[in-house]
Amino acid sequence: SEQVTDQSITAITQNDDIQASTESSSEASNNLTFLERLGINLGFVEPVPVDLRMVPWYASAQERSRKKNTVWTGLGLSAGSFNPNTGANSDESTSVANNIPESFFDAANNSAEPVIGEERPGSSFGRGVNFGKQVSSKIVVISGLSYLQQSSTSFSNIVGDGRVVSAFDEVSSLAQVDVTDRYEIENTYRSISIPLQAGYYLVNRKFGVLLLAGVSNDFFLRRSITDQTGAIQSEQFGSDASGYSLYSIGGLLGTQFSYQLTENYSIAIQPQFRQNFSSFTPNLNNPSTFELGFRFNYRLR
Repeated sequence: SEQVTDQSITAITQNDDIQASTESSSEASNNLTFLERLGINLGFVEPVPVDLRMVPWYASAQERSRKKNTVWTGLGLSAGSFNPNTGANSDESTSVANNIPESFFDAANNSAEPVIGEERPGSSFGRGVNFGKQVSSKIVVISGLSYLQQSSTSFSNIVGDGRVVSAFDEVSSLAQVDVTDRYEIENTYRSISIPLQAGYYLVNRKFGVLLLAGVSNDFFLRRSITDQTGAIQSEQFGSDASGYSLYSIGGLLGTQFSYQLTENYSIAIQPQFRQNFSSFTPNLNNPSTFELGFRFNYRLR
């Protein structure tokens, strides 16, 4: 009798649970139907993958990490003004042969006073390759190799052994010296430059502004002295000539304005001032150059 009673109680309890579950499901179904009528769908939503690069803080962190390890190389061209810093600004700046014996000059031409003009400012052109590395979000190191051609002008009325004479120091080594009509001289200096610069980014985005300072290691190749009329034979001097030196060092100060074309390619304009601390030749007084450079860079990584 007690066993029958327990089974009855268990059956009643199960029936109550089933009825409660049925009522709950019916109520949920009614609520769902009501929400669906209102246009609200509570169905299961598939997860949508999110590109973390679209998250502002993540994209910014990745960009800083990428820029920190940037290494690039590129081609460069430059043009500007070259100042030999001899103090000559006009045709009136001249040197007269006060200490040259008359025996050096042809007797038929001694009536004319031998005069050589000081060098006047001219132009500068350069081309080369450059490479750099960004060592932090703000700091970069840049170097490269450039071929420089710098020129100035002067004048003379002296011809020695049929060649152009641009300085009185040259006269004593000549066998025959003549005083002629005045002619214009073009001095051309050729050298190889290896710069080493450090830069600080003021702006480092698609458009960049970079402050640059450093030194330039210059190796002298040769100097050409040419009569602009072509009537007198030109003269050339190398680093082994008397008074000339192979190596010169100078300071660099400039600003670079860059624009990112694609992920790997960029262009830049770089105005720069170059001041030599020494001179290649005996007649230059620490020349200076102001140049405007153009850079086309490729990011290696």
